[in-house]
Amino acid sequence: MATTADRIDVDRIAVSRHASAAGDPIDWIDVARNLATEFAASAREREQNRTKATEQIARFKQSGLLALSIPKAYGGEGLDWATLARIVREIARGDTSLALLLGVHYIGTAAVWIHGVHESGADFLKETVENRWYIGVVFNPLDPTLSVEVSDNELTIDGWKSFCTGAPLADRILVMAQRADTKALVNLVVSPDAGGLAISADWDAIGMRLGDSSSVRFESVKVARESLVGPAQGVLESTPWLSLFGLQVWLLYSNYYLGAGLGALAYAKHYTRTITRPWISTGLTRASDDPYILELYGRVHIELRGAELLLDRAAIDIEQAILRGPSLTEAERGEAAISLFTARVATARAALDATSQLFEAMGARSATDRIGFDRFWRDVRTHSLHHPLAWKTREVGDWALNGTYPNYKSGYA
Repeated sequence: MATTADRIDVDRIAVSRHASAAGDPIDWIDVARNLATEFAASAREREQNRTKATEQIARFKQSGLLALSIPKAYGGEGLDWATLARIVREIARGDTSLALLLGVHYIGTAAVWIHGVHESGADFLKETVENRWYIGVVFNPLDPTLSVEVSDNELTIDGWKSFCTGAPLADRILVMAQRADTKALVNLVVSPDAGGLAISADWDAIGMRLGDSSSVRFESVKVARESLVGPAQGVLESTPWLSLFGLQVWLLYSNYYLGAGLGALAYAKHYTRTITRPWISTGLTRASDDPYILELYGRVHIELRGAELLLDRAAIDIEQAILRGPSLTEAERGEAAISLFTARVATARAALDATSQLFEAMGARSATDRIGFDRFWRDVRTHSLHHPLAWKTREVGDWALNGTYPNYKSGYA
């Protein structure tokens, strides 16, 4: 069983951050960019028809992207989180729902190593790489409605969760549940075809339609003791190191928004330059010469570019905190949190503005189902409601005025 000191493999981020296991150089961001272009071509139709992302998950497997978040010690690529965030951002340019699904896989695999690779956790990570498994999650710690009875040989899970992101498409599902005896939270892995596990088809949000975040019910679901992939006693204390997991999650979430904003900007630019007609009062022959449209594009670009710089800085700060390992201090954690929360608020607002205001540059036809441009706004609007922006702004304000770091022990932050 691993000790706390064993929990981070500092060597997992090698000097060659973009090399395959065979030593051949791979530009993973370019791989993601090419996939995003491919996904964008069918995004409108798939989104409007709520087509399950089965084929796209297969493409993730074929591309090698699923192994990137798993440490090298377990057969993965062990990429840094700044790069993982960029990869998710690129996918979001083409289809934000698919970025969500990829991000969930990264979050699920990261939860295993940051909470401590105990029991069969090492085998789980290795098998994920070897079998190219896609990992879904039933993992919201703010929704502690699952109970697990732990015995020497068996676990029994009962309860209901409101979100099971990626689970309907998953090869394995990472589950967080409360021990029935101690109420401590434990991490375990369940097969999606386990007896007594029922996934509902009730995800009906206006955005992130292909995110497969329906509710799930466990009725006396029995799994082997080896299904525990974290400490059997649970994560008993919240430390600066363990709480980095929440920052990793929100780093990816923020990149969903930025990717959607950048994707909307690219779509709108092409549309405005090739289809939009100038307003009759301008006397212009091209809409792209309209000074009001130029001002709008300038404003959107400035906001998105500023958010991008903040988010890239936050990714570096979080990666540096990860490299500190369990010796991470409260202040170091606090600085990383403020960096991320600043970027998150700026990014969400910039993306909401861009995906809403660019309609004005494109003209009336851009609001039709045939165009499908509204998916960018619906995706950002839906997901950015997780954790109100006002609360993150208040936390940044408390630090800016009073020097107070966010209290990670009071919530999922």
